[in-house]
Amino acid sequence: MEETWALNDNRKVVLLAHSMGGLYAAYFLSQQPAAWKDRYIQALITVNTPWAGQSRFTAALNPLLHGVAFLQRVFNFETLSNYFT
Repeated sequence: MEETWALNDNRKVVLLAHSMGGLYAAYFLSQQPAAWKDRYIQALITVNTPWAGQSRFTAALNPLLHGVAFLQRVFNFETLSNYFT
């Protein structure tokens, strides 16, 4: 953070985190002193972070995702690409 801050004319850093990265970033920031955050951090923006655990929607997608994983094991990427080119 300090290096990014310094390389950008001492402008505060905006953290952008996706999915579990949002939880890791929030934990990281919770371990920093307030003075450090005040100096270096502008904001934490999280996208699709599971703040309350796995959603029902995501749980409903698991069978579909397992199906995709199965297809990836059956066909190699070269074989799959032949179908779409």
